[in-house]
Amino acid sequence: MSASPLFAAQAMSDPLCRAFRSRARATWRLVRRGQRVGVRLAEDTLTNLLLVGLSAFNGPTYHIRAHSTKRESLTGTDWEMWFGNQGGPWLGVRIQAKAIDLSATNFPHLHYRGKGAPLFQCDTLIKDALSQYPPVLPLYVLYTYVPTGINRPWPCGSFRPDSEQYGCSLVSPFVVRSLRLAGTRDALADLQPHLSPWHCLACCRNYGAGSLAQRALAYLNGTLIESDRRTRNLSPADPTADSEGSLGTGDLEQLAGGYFEHRLWGAPPDYVAPILRGEPAELPDNLAAIVAIMEATRAV
Repeated sequence: MSASPLFAAQAMSDPLCRAFRSRARATWRLVRRGQRVGVRLAEDTLTNLLLVGLSAFNGPTYHIRAHSTKRESLTGTDWEMWFGNQGGPWLGVRIQAKAIDLSATNFPHLHYRGKGAPLFQCDTLIKDALSQYPPVLPLYVLYTYVPTGINRPWPCGSFRPDSEQYGCSLVSPFVVRSLRLAGTRDALADLQPHLSPWHCLACCRNYGAGSLAQRALAYLNGTLIESDRRTRNLSPADPTADSEGSLGTGDLEQLAGGYFEHRLWGAPPDYVAPILRGEPAELPDNLAAIVAIMEATRAV
């Protein structure tokens, strides 16, 4: 994918874009450092460091505020990012993060199901995100490091290929679900064709201009969501393949409208508004943290 020189220059100078790229690079190097000293960094540790790092990138163009609950661990709990402007529109994404295990080059907790939980974590993420009000888009962020680099076509037109930017990688939860139904596949080799650098949420203008929320939604619509539509990831090839602990085909069809026809909102939900004002907030029980990113001036 190519980008105009103007778009490339805008992306390189954009402080929010720099923030996302900085955190991806830091995550890649942290995972690498952990491997070298024999310490596997868990999802909650990497997520907390990511939240702290993003919060340091406030400036005249964007205000980034993070808030987490007082729980001791974020493991097994979703967090959200909200992108918007003071007068709207707003886009929310609900995220489940997973970290690579370099000893086996896989994501051992990818297909997690809590003890006594009715659904696998992936299916719960999809259900909770698309059935809440306002609906949000479900996403996985994979914390990754690969000694040989990521071996797939570079999907970003604004920057030259850089494997470190896969330190925080986006993957559709419907891809994760389809890999589970195909035999609990969790290897990097299974996921690698579906990875996108997470900075594309903040940097990409190839799918449209407009506000931050409009650009982020246009990117997701043109990439991950379009891929799910094209490959029919919302349902297994054989409806009888639905396993115990999975959302049924009927449930998925009911949620599909909020996914494929997702729309932006005029204001963030009530639990996000205090965070934007720098005030204490009460998060829903199924959320561990919020990152709220408000564009101070509307992009052109």
